[in-house]
Amino acid sequence: MKKLTALVLALILAFGTLTVATATETTDVQTEVSNVLHFDANTTGWNNFKKVFCHIWEYEGDSFYAWQAKAEACTDSDGDGVWTYDLDSKNVSLYDGALYVVIFSNENGMQTYNLLFDTTVLGDTAYCDGTMYENPEDSSKTAQAAFWRNQDPKEFGPEMCITSIGNVVGTCKPYDISAQFMFKVFLINKLENARIYSGKEDQQLLDDLGSALGLNKADVLEAICNTSVAVEWITRNSYLPEAPLEEATPDQPIPPEDCVIPDDEPYYPDVPSYPMTEGNVLHFDANSAGWNNFKKVYCHIWEYGGDSFYAWQSKAEQCKDADGDGIWTYDLDSKKISLEDGTLYGVIFSNENGMQTYNLLFDMTVLGDTACCNDTYYESPEDSSKKVHIAFWSNQNAKKFGPEKQVTSLGNVVGTCIPRTTTEVEMLVGFLEYKLVNAQIYSGKSDQELVDGIGKELNLTKQGVVVAIRSAEVYVDWDFYKSPLVDKNYISDYLIGDADGDGELSVLDASLIQMYLVGKKDLIGIALKAADADLDGEVSVMDASLIQMILVGKK
Repeated sequence: MKKLTALVLALILAFGTLTVATATETTDVQTEVSNVLHFDANTTGWNNFKKVFCHIWEYEGDSFYAWQAKAEACTDSDGDGVWTYDLDSKNVSLYDGALYVVIFSNENGMQTYNLLFDTTVLGDTAYCDGTMYENPEDSSKTAQAAFWRNQDPKEFGPEMCITSIGNVVGTCKPYDISAQFMFKVFLINKLENARIYSGKEDQQLLDDLGSALGLNKADVLEAICNTSVAVEWITRNSYLPEAPLEEATPDQPIPPEDCVIPDDEPYYPDVPSYPMTEGNVLHFDANSAGWNNFKKVYCHIWEYGGDSFYAWQSKAEQCKDADGDGIWTYDLDSKKISLEDGTLYGVIFSNENGMQTYNLLFDMTVLGDTACCNDTYYESPEDSSKKVHIAFWSNQNAKKFGPEKQVTSLGNVVGTCIPRTTTEVEMLVGFLEYKLVNAQIYSGKSDQELVDGIGKELNLTKQGVVVAIRSAEVYVDWDFYKSPLVDKNYISDYLIGDADGDGELSVLDASLIQMYLVGKKDLIGIALKAADADLDGEVSVMDASLIQMILVGKK
């Protein structure tokens, strides 16, 4: 592949990936300490060619010489097929800490794939092992991969890229680029081509690429939120794993899920206080519901998203009030109900007169707790003319285990607990798909008011709403710029990427970041936070590149 322009190189910088098979070579060659690079043409089958060239450029920068210029010619003084490029004799000076790329080629136009290195690699020998990569820019072509004999190919090796049809090639990520950022740049620059030529629908294309990059559902949705690229990808249909929340640490914060503004403050409603009891039982305080005179109370349990254990108000759902104090108990063991650890369930308590509570969510950790009502009533999610009585657990945070959060048929949000198997964005998607038309007719609100109202209640950003609308595939008269919802591209009192603090993105911001990285400028306080344009927690060359892409309309 010939040297691309500096701008395209800046864009390609984002197309690295996480893991692919790495090449190995059993022959160990001692690295020389000199400003030379060697290339073993025997490993490529170039034995009969009389010229080999070495094309070098600084990553994201310009090449030292024109393609196959005389100054790029290598020498094979021993005639053994191992060619040498002497940087000193070519007046090529490399800088410690800078990243460079090299392509070896012959006079017949054959060439190797981009091979990354820095000054610590000088004296090493590049070789090929038969690995062929899909050309990142033209999937109809292939390129022969070269590796360094004495380097870890993940540290210095073939450049990691996402190809034009969404495949992953290469072993070495340039700098410390995140897989999620690479995914974002693919969405911006190569998605359209991949749609045409990969033979895959958006769902499979993004799932396959996300899997190759080691991303989860939350990572992919976050990338879609940040880029606002229109894709036909729905979280619930993805085979990617859920976000590994249990692996998160203070040094590795949980990734923001589904474009939602975190709302972690616990909520404990004003209900009677009861101690937890032993055993696989659930209790219900019928007194708190005003059911004092009823003789039967039922407990209807189902696995969230699945089937109930017994038919509604069947004999197997009857509770007992052994003490006659209005606290009814449902013994799951006696009813032969086995709950699974980590699985979410729903429960409704009811009496013989048809009164019932609203969906109350729980898991095995809640067993032994008592459900209680207060004066809270919700609009029925399916029929806005009806009201439902709300029950809460006496000892649980209602945002973790409480009344199921839903969007009603009029576009109102009820409940406190979002089921762990769904997200706020997916809740909005469900409303748009199944309840929007009803709300348009009966709510008396415009589409803008409906969507903004739901978005506010669900703590969605503007980008989260964009994702939901595109996933639902419905027409909604909603204007991004008229919405009062939070724009995720802004944080607090500064604009992301605005390193010079003038209130807008410009080439000056990218330049300031570059000068900061080489120690020519200081960035402190808000300026330092704003300079982290890709939100990966540090200021790097990726931030300057992202700003440049925005300025040229590629982001």
